[in-house]
Amino acid sequence: MSPASVYQRYFLFQTVQPANIKPTVTLVGGETFSGTITYKYGVYSGPDRPTDAAGYTVKASIPEQDDYTAAESGGLTLYINPADQAAPAAPTATEENIRDNSITLDTIENAEYKRDNDEWQTSPVFTGLDPNHEYTFYVRLKGDKNHNASPSSEGKPITTKKTMLDGATVTVSGSYTYTGAAVVPAAGNVTVELNGVTIDASQYTISATDNINAGEATVTVTATADGNYSGSASTTFTIGTAALTIKASNQTITYGQSITEGTGQVTATGLCAGDSLSGIALAASTRNVPGGTIELSAAQIKNSSGADMTANYTITYQPGTLTINKAAAPAITWPTANGLTYGQKLSESTLSGGSTEYGSPIDIHYNGVGIINAPSAEEYEEMFQERLKQKRSKEEKTA
Repeated sequence: MSPASVYQRYFLFQTVQPANIKPTVTLVGGETFSGTITYKYGVYSGPDRPTDAAGYTVKASIPEQDDYTAAESGGLTLYINPADQAAPAAPTATEENIRDNSITLDTIENAEYKRDNDEWQTSPVFTGLDPNHEYTFYVRLKGDKNHNASPSSEGKPITTKKTMLDGATVTVSGSYTYTGAAVVPAAGNVTVELNGVTIDASQYTISATDNINAGEATVTVTATADGNYSGSASTTFTIGTAALTIKASNQTITYGQSITEGTGQVTATGLCAGDSLSGIALAASTRNVPGGTIELSAAQIKNSSGADMTANYTITYQPGTLTINKAAAPAITWPTANGLTYGQKLSESTLSGGSTEYGSPIDIHYNGVGIINAPSAEEYEEMFQERLKQKRSKEEKTA
């Protein structure tokens, strides 16, 4: 039997079967062997042919027959090469699987995936992505012992979604005071943090509401249209009251006069733009000489629209000095006695008329012993105060 010494290769493409090899066994004397030929493929022995892609050393052997002993040929190396696979279609991803920092591609059986120029991976899940960023994804069929990996599919561009700001933590630093105008914290005083990461101020705009009057205001950060985020987040901050000092002007009056009241008799320091003092109560601490202080209370602040702004201020009142000079003595017109005839008693004379600056006293007459119906000191004081009150009222009406 002559050995097979020729090196031969046979290829397997997909379902194509290996070549049917039929060695020729030549016996001594030119006789041909007609028995069963057994093939050995490496460690495998049997009549069946292998189909898995690999290199095989094939030997043919015959059993003992008639006058011939058993024999085995030399080795013949055969190769079954892996089959090629066609490239699959470009990968896809459903909307719900596209997030701000990850993309999960639709699964393809026996496939592997890659992003841009990264390495191939068996998982269709890609994490650690940047929000609002376009990536290109590819897919191919994996290779195995009988198949080569397919060529890559065409690239599929997919853009990650923008990150929602809804869960962000907004912090406002600094102190804020009523100014009469809207108060909006500066960008440097606003910090936005999401998932432990501080967001750059270029990614959002800042606005505020309820931000004129003293009290609690709301600041809102809203994602820019061309940034990596969407939505908004809010927090509150406090606007404090403005400090206002109102001082009463000093006044000098004469005993019996009243102080001058009104906003013109005070000086207000600290009023914000657009606000003015619309009302103030002034009161003298005393009406007696030498005087005392002018006390203030119940200030009212309004803006140019007439709205009450008083609650936006912490007001400090400073009293003025009140000087009361003594009043001049009242002019007196003495009463006139009626005439008496010789022989009449003095007690028959009656005084009538007479007055002071504050009015006429009650009539009195002399009874020869004392003054009849003369007022007591208390009655004179009461009469004097009543007349004084009437005089002041008259002066105020004509002022």
